Amino acid sequence: MSYDTQHQRKVEEIADLLCSSIKLEAERLYRSGGIDIDAYDSSEQYILAKILVNASIYRVRDLVDVPSAYYQEIINLTHI
Repeated sequence: MSYDTQHQRKVEEIADLLCSSIKLEAERLYRSGGIDIDAYDSSEQYILAKILVNASIYRVRDLVDVPSAYYQEIINLTHI
């Protein structure tokens, strides 16, 4: 099997898009008023960040959605 750099470039492109989208969405959610920012003191800022990132991932997941015919491939790769 030969290594195809075209696939790696596509991975980088999609990963960059996903990361940028997560950052923008997390900022939008932070400013939305949908979560009480003041309820998290400085020792809990990491938890707040995790909440925002997880919600953002959930909201932008359609950027990396694949047809259901490929779900088994995804499941197989999660066990490596």
